[in-house]
Amino acid sequence: MFVLATMMLLIVMGVSAIVAAGLNAGASAVQRDRTQLELYASSIDRTIRDALAVTEAPNRMLSATQTLGGQILREAISNSEMFPEDPGGREVPVEVRAVFNNTDPTDDDPVRFRVTRPAGVDAVYTVVVSGNLRIVKEPYLRASTEGPVTIPSTPMMATVTGEITVEVMTVFTPAGAFRPLDPYTFSSFTTYSLNGSVVLEETGTAVDDGTKIDPPLFGDMILRNAISWTVIRHETIG
Repeated sequence: MFVLATMMLLIVMGVSAIVAAGLNAGASAVQRDRTQLELYASSIDRTIRDALAVTEAPNRMLSATQTLGGQILREAISNSEMFPEDPGGREVPVEVRAVFNNTDPTDDDPVRFRVTRPAGVDAVYTVVVSGNLRIVKEPYLRASTEGPVTIPSTPMMATVTGEITVEVMTVFTPAGAFRPLDPYTFSSFTTYSLNGSVVLEETGTAVDDGTKIDPPLFGDMILRNAISWTVIRHETIG
């Protein structure tokens, strides 16, 4: 009986050791996968942060912006109500929204930006840019030759301030024996503020010589100072 009891005890101890080893291996795999996910998500954050820190050069047409920050500003303003025929000055609230992910962008995508996925990493990301801009539009004049006095045109000018929040959601599906039932997810939220204010000015020969009659158009606007964004808040969930 003593021998049988001893054998049972040894069997139980052996099974416990195997289970513990399996649990340790599983925990190590989970930790490794989550660490890989966090490193990948952090690399996307850094890439976007570095891209938004790149300054869009001044005196560039708004429609020809090339940096990520410039593209976001361009698309927000082009979709706004900034260009009515009302020549009076007023404040224009603008909602910002852009979505991109790790598929190849096309010419139809408003924001053409992509973060390259490392080889062997089965992860996908979605980036949602949202926020609000405040555009203060100054009064302007259009040329008029009616009456005894000719009134020359003056350009429309506007200043832009505001913040955007960039949400990056990364989904990672590990492979192997310890693959979870559901993919791992990791999200970050980074808020950026425009450095100072961006000045837009209507330009073109018809404005320069004071003969423009038509109202301002999006394609007439030029950036009079540089565009860059600064991080003011960052948080992660995962």
